Amino acid sequence: MNFGYVWMIWSSAFLLPWVALWLRAASYRSTMWRASLATAPFGLTEPLFVPEYWNPPSLFDLAQRTGFDIESLIFCFAIGGVGAVLYNIVSRRYLTALPAAEHGPMRHRWHRLALLTPIVTFLLLNWLPWNPIYAGITAMTLGAIAAAVCRPDLAEKTFVGGLLFLVYYGVFMLALLWSAPGYVDQVWNLPALTGIRLAGIPLEELLYGFAFGMYWTGVYEHISWRSARNVTTPASTADGKQQDVNMRSLQRSGRANRKRGVCDRKVLTQVSASGCGLWSLVIINSLVFIIFAFSFAKPQSKRDWRSFSAFSAFLVAFFTCEFQSLPDEVVQVESG
Repeated sequence: MNFGYVWMIWSSAFLLPWVALWLRAASYRSTMWRASLATAPFGLTEPLFVPEYWNPPSLFDLAQRTGFDIESLIFCFAIGGVGAVLYNIVSRRYLTALPAAEHGPMRHRWHRLALLTPIVTFLLLNWLPWNPIYAGITAMTLGAIAAAVCRPDLAEKTFVGGLLFLVYYGVFMLALLWSAPGYVDQVWNLPALTGIRLAGIPLEELLYGFAFGMYWTGVYEHISWRSARNVTTPASTADGKQQDVNMRSLQRSGRANRKRGVCDRKVLTQVSASGCGLWSLVIINSLVFIIFAFSFAKPQSKRDWRSFSAFSAFLVAFFTCEFQSLPDEVVQVESG
């Protein structure tokens, strides 16, 4: 059977629920955009997993010829946006700015380290003689734990969000097995894995879905100093319409203030982790971690340099997202 377009069709299928959520949950559109754009560069790490973990036929045979492919960028873009808002939408919660007083506890001094735990951990674990998928799963799991320790209010969301995304991702894996019989056996490097399969799905894929869901479900709130809270719904509006009104009102307030060009000191205090034009921090942090990674990787071959370049691009994108994005939903306060 010809599997030439399966990877492209399957990765593009993840865009369907992305678009559906985008249309349904207007108050989360900016969150989905930012999360998806931050996740998309992960697709550039595909050479680390081809062919060690799998070797999917890709458009123009890019994966086989270069290690990179278009499908990975689409896949990462789609799961990033959904993973960041799935828990909030299912639980009918909305984002609010974390009070400035919550920024002070000692544990928040490790804010950036907690966010970067997966990157640093993956760099170290990838040197071990095991399949890189295990390094990725372990790194994301440790990142989720670090985020929950730094932000205890996200602990429940981290675990439940991981379960939700596991179910979501499992449905897509079952659809792949049903629509393309034999694809998993031909594309995945099963002899290099545990060989355990649940309902035909490799255990590693399920662990990946759970680990990614745990880490990514709260990463936006962590970066932007936000918190997902329940909307107080009066008894007379039990049908939930008041929730949507409150969410739209919150969004309109943010847009109105943004049009007035408000970016004062009070706002920057509330969302100091997001930054507002901190290009110097983008450059400094990127250089520090790129140099740190280079000291370990020491690329030699052409393939090594491609992988290192992909990782460097991801670091720049990550720090740009952290220091240059001011959350749309923050209700900005004019200075008196």
